Amino acid sequence: MKDFHTSINIRGVHIVNYFNWEEKLDRLYRKVVNPSNLCYGIVSNSERISKTDQYGKLSNGLTYRFHNKIDTLSHANITQLSRIEFDRIFKNYDSLSDEEKCDFYHLEKNQGFYMEILVYPLVGKDNKKSLILFNFDKSKQDDLDKMTEAIYKFIDD
Repeated sequence: MKDFHTSINIRGVHIVNYFNWEEKLDRLYRKVVNPSNLCYGIVSNSERISKTDQYGKLSNGLTYRFHNKIDTLSHANITQLSRIEFDRIFKNYDSLSDEEKCDFYHLEKNQGFYMEILVYPLVGKDNKKSLILFNFDKSKQDDLDKMTEAIYKFIDD
């Protein structure tokens, strides 16, 4: 996992301290991820217990919220991510000091995914975690700055 991009407004620690974690992820998906042609989706280690559940619970597996126009190959590659690799990504992220953390991380092939990808980690209460997944090849500095601003706005909302 290599640091890739830090926005002008540096905030490498991405904490979403809300009790309505699942609702927040759904809103992030609708407002930030799905409208962007850079995003593949969101993967998290939590799931809803029921349709009305806002908080969710830790899952043994992973939950995916895919962009509605994701291509078949990217979808297949992303779903190969194991819970062990997901946890390893966050172990690496957690081992960094707050000053060392950045917004986006570049994962090369075979670092959990079967493709190069950018990830934006989010951490919630009770060990809940998620990664916002971005297309590495399409991502440009200005676009990532705009995405970071939109995510910050979401986190601060």
